[in-house]
Amino acid sequence: MSKIFNELGAEGWELVSVTPIRMSVNGRYDAINGGFDKIAAYFKKEIQ
Repeated sequence: MSKIFNELGAEGWELVSVTPIRMSVNGRYDAINGGFDKIAAYFKKEIQ
């Protein structure tokens, strides 16, 4: 993921926010326990 983020940065994109969108615990999805298995990354770029 960091490789892709760095490539986007080299093209002028700025990372604004990273948000977890799903977590799993032993195959179940739970908002309290477990790790993130998907994220949403938001970027912005100045239009010239």
